[in-house]
Order: sequence, then C-alpha cells, then structure tokens
Amino acid sequence: VVVWTDPADPPSAAELAGSKKAALGSNNKGDGVAGGRVVVERHTINGLNQRFLPLSSPRTDGILSIDDDLMPTCDVLRYAFHVWQEHPLQMVGWYPRQSQHGNPGYNHVLTKGSFFHRKYLAAYGAPAVAPAREMVQEFLNCEDLLMSYVVSNLTLGLPALWVDAGMPYEMAGKLFGGHAIHADGSFLANRKTCRAKFTEMFEPGTLTTSSMIRYGHTEWDKYYTPGPNHGPGKSKSVVSTFTSWARLGEYIDERLGNLRDYVFLKR
Repeated sequence: VVVWTDPADPPSAAELAGSKKAALGSNNKGDGVAGGRVVVERHTINGLNQRFLPLSSPRTDGILSIDDDLMPTCDVLRYAFHVWQEHPLQMVGWYPRQSQHGNPGYNHVLTKGSFFHRKYLAAYGAPAVAPAREMVQEFLNCEDLLMSYVVSNLTLGLPALWVDAGMPYEMAGKLFGGHAIHADGSFLANRKTCRAKFTEMFEPGTLTTSSMIRYGHTEWDKYYTPGPNHGPGKSKSVVSTFTSWARLGEYIDERLGNLRDYVFLKR
C-alpha cells in the first residue's frame, strides 16, 4: 500500500509501471482499491496521520511501515519480520531513538522502517488521541513518535525491539523527488515540542523508560546458521519473564474493543 498525501500531484500509471497489477484508489477516506499488487491510497489532505489509518488491505496482522527512500534487502527484511513474528505485540525496527532528552540509551524505534501489529492503527486513530494527532498535522512531524507513545501506553510499556543486524539502504533522494520534511529548519525544534507535549498528555509512565531490547549480530548469525536450534521460532524469548503473553494480548484487545470510551491521555 502506497499512502499518497499530495493531492496537487497525484500518481500516474507510468509511476506504477514496475508492477503489472496496480490499483489506484481515489477514496478520500484512504480506503484505496483492492485487486492489485500495489494499492495507492490517495488523500485530499496533505498530512502524516494518514500513514496510520486502518487498512482494508493487506489483511495481515503484521504491518511493515517504511519510507519511500528506504530499500531493505530481502535478508534484512526477513530477519526483522522473524523478530516481529516472535514478538507481535512489540514494535520492531531498525532506527532506535530516545524520547526523553538527556536519558541514556534508547526507548523506541522510528516507524520509517518498522514492523508492528495492525491493531495499533486503530489505537492511533482513537478519539482520545485526537489532540496529539492535531499536533502532528500542525507540524507535519512527530507521527512516528506519537505511534510509539500509543503502543507504549496500550502495552503497559513493553519495550521496542531494535534490529541492529543489517540495515536498509537509504537513497540519496526521495523516490518521487520533492522536499524532505526533515530538511526544514524547524524540524528538530518541533519534535522537541512534541516530546514535551506527548509526555504531558499521556498517562504517567508512557514511553518514559530507557528500555530497549537489541537484536544484534549474534542473533543474526544464529538465525542464518543451519541447525536444529536456529531459525524462525527457535530462539528464546527475550522477555520470557513476562507474566502472561496471552493475558496481555487479551488485555490489549479489550482496550481496543472500546476505543471510544478508553482514555489514553491523562484524566
């Protein structure tokens, strides 16, 4: 799914020539049109919140969120997906960051290259999160940070997983040209404002720790080394001490099932 939020410059068929089957969606709600390998969601609003609208397709539980200037190799992609399959309630990504200024280490990953469960798209769009989404629209910034706050809040602070073994290639320019948002002089200042406001808005303890679990080259080597104890589903859970994964999953679903009444933010 390509999320296209530039109404002044809609995609053309020529730009999708690399796919033999493509579908151009014109639904302003971002529903897109199913039926092809590539589905382009065209939006009438130029913003970043549209990136995390609930998707009608694909219907997979796992969502890969990736910027248009990243090109992961198949091996890099497979390994990150393997990590997410073992820990589907957590965000898994290549780019770690720290949301609290001055704190050591990292506590979240950027959604410019990450896997997460599709259920978190609904959480991002919850009515209670509207004030934070308004900031994202105002600054054209911080949607990745907000998603991390939402997931941290919803999962009671489960740490993100940083895949530090193989990185996607970053192209020198954007895929379709144009001005990079991070090149704006106010980009970093706006992110600092977002961090402060989100920390103030959300319930205490949301994304305030410095916890981050790192999957480095050791795990990478194990994953790609033949043997009975290696490969998908064989590695030991790094958070096996958690009381009950099944119960946590039920708890998250309970909260997601009542998003209109659920309060993410401080009362």
